[in-house]
Amino acid sequence: MLLIREEKTFDAKIILRSLLEHFVDLHNLAEDENYHLHFQLPFLKGLKQTLREAQRGNPFFARIAREIPITDELESDSASLQEVKDLGAKDLKVWEKFNRAGLNAEYESLYRSLSKQVHPTYSGIIERHFCIDAESGDFSVHGFQQPSDSSNDTVIEITHELVCNTGKIVASFDA
Repeated sequence: MLLIREEKTFDAKIILRSLLEHFVDLHNLAEDENYHLHFQLPFLKGLKQTLREAQRGNPFFARIAREIPITDELESDSASLQEVKDLGAKDLKVWEKFNRAGLNAEYESLYRSLSKQVHPTYSGIIERHFCIDAESGDFSVHGFQQPSDSSNDTVIEITHELVCNTGKIVASFDA
């Protein structure tokens, strides 16, 4: 709400997209106690990649290379990775997560429309940077376009719904 008040609707949409992804994961966790395995898989893969980079001499991971027996850690992480895979963990695409949650329509509409705020798509660039004159069709390029009031209202409404539904899911964990 603060971002919208400060006319930073584009930033609010980016955060809303992230909130939507987290909501979907929370929903899936509430429905399937083993869903956490799908988080462990990319975590372990990332850890393994970091260790490999440290082993290769990447200067950003020099401290890891000095303080951890990387070969032993890589073996341990490989074993953990295989264990998680054996338990059914998969690399899930975002659309697969929405589908599991029964929110495919939301993915195809809301999520996709918010994605153009994050990725440099043609439609996102037009929405953010082109001002098109309704009468002449001429356009000018701006740093950022002022969002419409309807865009602000949509962000506020969806954020409210996400917060309410997240509260319901969290409350169900305590029940």
